Amino acid sequence: MFFYSKELITVATMLDTRTQKANGSYPVKIRVNRKCVRAYYPTGKSLTKEDWLALPSNKSHAAKALRESIENSFSLVRWNVEMLLEKGLFSFEALDSRSLLEKQYYLKIDKGIKYFNAGLKLGSNWQVSYGILCVSILLL
Repeated sequence: MFFYSKELITVATMLDTRTQKANGSYPVKIRVNRKCVRAYYPTGKSLTKEDWLALPSNKSHAAKALRESIENSFSLVRWNVEMLLEKGLFSFEALDSRSLLEKQYYLKIDKGIKYFNAGLKLGSNWQVSYGILCVSILLL
């Protein structure tokens, strides 16, 4: 569905049909190839083969949200590959460490946003909620 290639390194989304889940679906992963060596990064999404094939043309809101989620995961891996290539430091070990750091960073932001939204639901004003967001991101 999504594909990127530069300096003999390819990044692509794929349906990992090597491992089937109990419900009959397969995990969607980001595959990075370099000199016949592959690394796979999870997206957290699973689909059946039929759903995977229909996803690019499916116009439903759920399919659009799923495509965007997969594209976000793909873009994060692609960005890390591009940054490492730009610095001339690409290796799978470096990519793994960068991806882990990025994932932890985004999880902190996501958790902070949840605190922010919780503050809004409690009826506090937006300045207090924004303060909760900033503090929670710094402390997490």
